[in-house]
Order: sequence, then C-alpha cells, then structure tokens
Amino acid sequence: MPESTLLQLQDRIAASHLHFENEQALRCQANSLRVEICRVSASDGRSLRGIREVSRGHSENAVCQCSHAALLFRQLSVASLPKVWYTHEFKDADGKVTTYRVQDVTPDLHQRLVEYYTAQFLNDEVICKHVNWAQDQVSVAEYLSLMQEALCGGYSLVVLEDTEASHEAENPSIVGAGMYMVKSNGDEDLLRGEGRSFRVLTAVVEALKAHGPTRGPAHGPAHSSPCMSGMGMWVRRDRRRRGIAEAIVRGAVASCRGKAVPHFSAFYTGAASQRAAARAGLQVSGTGVEV
Repeated sequence: MPESTLLQLQDRIAASHLHFENEQALRCQANSLRVEICRVSASDGRSLRGIREVSRGHSENAVCQCSHAALLFRQLSVASLPKVWYTHEFKDADGKVTTYRVQDVTPDLHQRLVEYYTAQFLNDEVICKHVNWAQDQVSVAEYLSLMQEALCGGYSLVVLEDTEASHEAENPSIVGAGMYMVKSNGDEDLLRGEGRSFRVLTAVVEALKAHGPTRGPAHGPAHSSPCMSGMGMWVRRDRRRRGIAEAIVRGAVASCRGKAVPHFSAFYTGAASQRAAARAGLQVSGTGVEV
C-alpha cells in the first residue's frame, strides 16, 4: 500500500466522527483495524506509525476513529476479495471429481455460516456435544457474538463446492468453514464467557495449557508476534470424509503466510480434526506453529 494512501487515511481518521448502534459494532470494527495493522505493518511499519498511535487510544472517540480506519482499509482491499487459499479435489466411488475452494469469507455468506454453526457445529463438536452447548442459550449467544467478531476481522475461511449446479445457483454451496482471529500476547483471552458451557470450555483449554502439549496440533502461543487463532472448524455433515477438514487447515496456513501473520494456533478436540491437522503438516506445540 503506497505511503501517500496511508497518509491520506490518517488525515481522514483525524477528521472522522462516527456513531455505532451498539458496543458490539465498536468492538468488531476496532478488531478489524487491529488485525489489518498486524498484517500491513510488517511491510510498511513506518508509515503506519500514526494509525497505531490512534489505535492505542482508550476513549470512545478513539475507538470510533479506529473503526473508521478499519472500514477504509477494507474498502481499499475489497477488489482482491475473496482470495482462494487452497483448492482440493475429491473423487468418489464412481470416479466423479468434485472441487472444493477454501477462500476468504465474503459478507454475503456471514448469516448462512452463523446458521450452519448454530445448527451443526454447536451440536457436533466434541466439547459442545458433551456439555449440551446448543441448549445453553447464554453460551450460544456468547459464541455467536465471538463468531460475528471473527467474521468481521477478515481472517475466517469458507469452503465452497465447485460444480455446474453451484455455478447456476443463486447462493454458492457452503460445505465447511474455519473461524479465525488474529491476536498477540497480552490480548484478552478469546475463549471466555459467562455461560456454563463456555466456562467448561475455558477450564478444559486452561488445563491443557497447564499440562503441556496436547493431542491437538498447537495451542497457547507464548510469543508476542501476531498469531491466527482458531475459533471452530466445521464441515457440513453430508460432505464429511472427503478431506475437507485438511483442506481448511492447509488454507488457514496459506492465509497466514499470505497475510504476513507469522504464527498459527488452534485446539482440535475431535480425533478426525486432529488427524486432518497432522496430515496438513501441523505439529503438537506449546507455543503455536510458525508458518
């Protein structure tokens, strides 16, 4: 991004006075700015100094300014979205080949992903199923709020089925997704909530961190570098056992590299997810995986 463009952004931030409907909108857009700064500052840290200073503000006006900067950054990059990070082909017993694309999530898919995660992920994921998360309305609301924040951050991925029927359909066929956010050491822990199910999940994660490496590929980044953290990987029930989970992990690692995020960290609670991550080349680690 040219320095002249960044300087223009700083001028527009200083002159902006925005109003948001609720606190969640403020948090969502402020997080968008933070992750964009993590991505861009690696290649142009000097020209982003002013924007980073704005992002450190604690007043509501400063948060609004950060939010406006995030929107401007995303407007500048919209022409390049969505980017396909990984392509996977699956051949069925009849020899028919289906192609799956792991790509950035576009805003038009947000609501459909929320519906899929509510109906399937919260019922099927190992810990969620064990604690009956789908029936815990407080924890459901907290997870969906976190999911919306992840979608707004611009790092989540979706898997689309590439067939002639999907090309003709008005809505693309969603068969999987991975929710991701970028955080650094010292940031607020993402996996925290007041609901019973959320508190059980937090306790499990903290226990795993305290007892060293787990069966999951990576957890608990101890470094200060930006790290892309997983918030839930899902594959549609009728498309499982096709290598899609592995494709999501490979797409996430490729996305990290492409967006200059040096580390990737995630907990995989299910055996199938753990095998997929291992096939994708991730290793068990107490500090996250360097990508």
